[in-house]
Parts: sequence; C-alpha cells; structure tokens
Amino acid sequence: MPRFCFLLPVLGLLFCACAAVRGGWPPVRPVDEKRLQELLQQSRGKVVLLNFWATWCEPCVEEFPDLTKIAREFRPRSVEVILVAIDEPEEIAKKVKPFLRAQGVTFQTYYKKTRDDEVFINTIDRNWRGAIPATFIYDANGVLIKKFIAAQSFETFTAALRSLMEK
Repeated sequence: MPRFCFLLPVLGLLFCACAAVRGGWPPVRPVDEKRLQELLQQSRGKVVLLNFWATWCEPCVEEFPDLTKIAREFRPRSVEVILVAIDEPEEIAKKVKPFLRAQGVTFQTYYKKTRDDEVFINTIDRNWRGAIPATFIYDANGVLIKKFIAAQSFETFTAALRSLMEK
C-alpha cells in the first residue's frame, strides 16, 4: 500500500473543517421534482428512505434524531437516506443549516425548490397531500413500498427497512 494512503482520512477531515468554517457544512442543495427523480434513480440497488420535513414542524423536529440514527446505522447496509427540507429557500442558511449542524448531520441533504408545489408532491405520490413529516420507502428496484404520513419511531423505520433488506 502506498505511503500516502494514511493522508486520505486526514485530508477528508481538513475538507470538512474548512467547509464548516465557511458555513458550507452540512451540505444542503436545492432539489426540484426532476432532480429528486434523478436521485432516486441513482440510488437503484439500495433501499431508500425519503423524508420531507421542516424546521417549523414540531413532529418533524421530534422524529429527526431517529432519522439521523437510521442514516448512521443503515448506510453501511445499502440504505440511502434522503432528507428534503420544505422550509422556504430564504430560511435555509439561518434555520435549516444550523438545525442540521445541531443534529449532527454530515451527509448531503436537500431543500425543496420548485415552481409548482402540486407538481412536486404528485411526482412523489399522487395520493400524498403534502402533509409532513412524510416518509417514503423504496425498495432496491426503486418501487415505492411504504409511506408514513406522520411522525414515526426509530423502531417503525427499522422494521420497514429490515423487511426490504431481507428480500
């Protein structure tokens, strides 16, 4: 193994530290219905937990620690967690990013940025009315298997994910 391999973790930590100092951490990017479909497509081969939340939504905030725990514990088992904040774009820097930092989120997250909320909602599920928190679980083939419209527990998420991972 080359000698410089030990530097990779150090460089990664330096990158994270620099991004945090610049206010760019955790990474939060805009997502519209087209980009969200691309993300789901790119996640084929993995079970996907897609969650819509907002900082002003008390049940969302209460369930959030369970989502970050799911992300940490299930990522090594080919589970992709995609979090989408529906806060207004002007709230991302002053509310969403500080919330994500406080929750210890270190992975890519998104915020809804679309011209037509109805089109965005219908892209996910025509039966969803946009209520949050909302969690959609897809199997490794990209098929929507389970949806939860209300706050759920870690145990509920875990049971749903494990049933898909066993298939």
